[in-house]
Amino acid sequence: MPNIVFMLRAFVMISLLSILSVAQAVAADEQPIIIVKDTITRIMKTLADDSLSTAAARKQVGQIASERINYYEMSKRILAVNWSKADREQQKRFIELFKEILSNTYWARLRKYRNEEVIYFTSTIEREIYATVDTVIQSKVVEIPITYRLKYTKGKWLAYDFLVENNSLIAAYRLSYAEIVKNHGMAQLLKEMEDQAESSAWSDQPEAPAPLPGTSLDRQPRVG
Repeated sequence: MPNIVFMLRAFVMISLLSILSVAQAVAADEQPIIIVKDTITRIMKTLADDSLSTAAARKQVGQIASERINYYEMSKRILAVNWSKADREQQKRFIELFKEILSNTYWARLRKYRNEEVIYFTSTIEREIYATVDTVIQSKVVEIPITYRLKYTKGKWLAYDFLVENNSLIAAYRLSYAEIVKNHGMAQLLKEMEDQAESSAWSDQPEAPAPLPGTSLDRQPRVG
């Protein structure tokens, strides 16, 4: 007669190994540097696809980016202490507006990229749920170091901050928005964000509005 205890133990071990194998496969696909590289590659391919209209390319780029950006986390960090002071409707509206502003602003910058090379350097993980990925966008006339900060949320690595030449996007927006809230209140901040979202929607025009403070992606390329 088979040893029931032995069979049960074997079954448990096989089950655990199967679960571990699946978990390792998922973990391998969810490595921060792989996620960043895959997202950027998809965006660059979309920008280089001449068969897409401007509107279609813009929509596709926005969808790709949104898959890996945690706008909720970004919004909380930008508002900092003011997040808890805002009511739920204000919080919801802030997230909506910030997403629109960020999408519009960086579409105007991203659409200029065509043959730039993205170099991936280091990826570090801290406390199991935070990660940074260091990259450089390189062309013949400019090099822009960009660091992506990610947080592991609900089984996915999602970006919550971007550092362009060591300048944090979150920190810049926080400084700008905190001043408005301090002097004029949350309602006025949302009003100004609505105006900014409307103006940044013109980013397909030849003279796109300048982005809010936070990065140097709009700087002139250096020669040499």
